[in-house]
Amino acid sequence: MDLIRWAHLAPRADGCHVARSHYRPGSVLAMHDHDFAELSWIERGSLIHETPRQRRELTAGAALLVRPGHCHGLRGGSGGGRLVNIAISTTMLGELESRYAGDPAWPWASSDDITLFQLGPADLAAISSGFERFARTGDQPLLRDAFICDCLARLRGDDSDELWHGAPPWLAQACAACTRPPRLADGPAALAQLTGRSREHIARSLRQHCGLSPRELFVELRLRYATERLALGNEDITTIAQHCGTGNRSHFTTSFKHRYGCTPGAYRRRSRLASG
Repeated sequence: MDLIRWAHLAPRADGCHVARSHYRPGSVLAMHDHDFAELSWIERGSLIHETPRQRRELTAGAALLVRPGHCHGLRGGSGGGRLVNIAISTTMLGELESRYAGDPAWPWASSDDITLFQLGPADLAAISSGFERFARTGDQPLLRDAFICDCLARLRGDDSDELWHGAPPWLAQACAACTRPPRLADGPAALAQLTGRSREHIARSLRQHCGLSPRELFVELRLRYATERLALGNEDITTIAQHCGTGNRSHFTTSFKHRYGCTPGAYRRRSRLASG
């Protein structure tokens, strides 16, 4: 059995090393252990995860917390899969545990078993996006710690408050990807493009699982985005309207006032007043 050592890696940041691996069907990473910890998740497809105790197929959203010395292996599932791996030094793991291990939300059990979680579609999309940013700028300790802590916190969450809660994974992941520009402005067409399925099939699935039509979904997504940017951002209202894909500023203002009883400008002023 191979032992992978921290000294063999070339960390992007002190205490942390990131990688993304593509597994074709049948490709194998043999059983091994290591002298560092790992946080891994499957972005797409499926992988077979093996330990001395069990063998299981994991699909998109499955996340693993692996302590130093844990033995495991991976192989590509029937359609292959893509895995993100964050290697964490024992020093960094110890620092995290000294601060958070007493918190009931701390997900990294100190047992002999590898800990498995299932990320909701929104959390999977968020940490995959965070990984992309960290891979570009992760040589800064503050960004490193923020990224790792966000990943660990999301392992304890779920997407039960999301509009697409209960939707099948293929649809939920597409909905999560449409919460921000530029997909937000594309409207229902973005769901068809992301899923490769017909608009009619998407509409039936949304209605069945979420009780919403595609149009109703995007009305809600755009209003949520608009209220966030009005309260927290500095973009002018015309820019926010363009990002929402709601046409010109006049149309955006009419829709916003119909929902909230005030214009976007008044909403922003009230938000700023409430925050002092």
